[in-house]
Amino acid sequence: MTEGVRILVVCTANICRSVMVEAFLGSEARRRSLPVDVSSSGFLRNGEPASDAVTTVMGERGLDVTGHRSR
Repeated sequence: MTEGVRILVVCTANICRSVMVEAFLGSEARRRSLPVDVSSSGFLRNGEPASDAVTTVMGERGLDVTGHRSR
């Protein structure tokens, strides 16, 4: 793989919005075989899972965020 692009998505706690964007962008990059590394981070929390609502909504869209931990 050639040198890729790194994307960092940042929001307040890294348990909702940035988690969803990371999952969507990462999924689309893999689908298109693009050399893109997507990660997310926040300012307030560390080590917490994605919110229950996010886990449910993303699961309904075929994206598993259950392993996510805020950083």
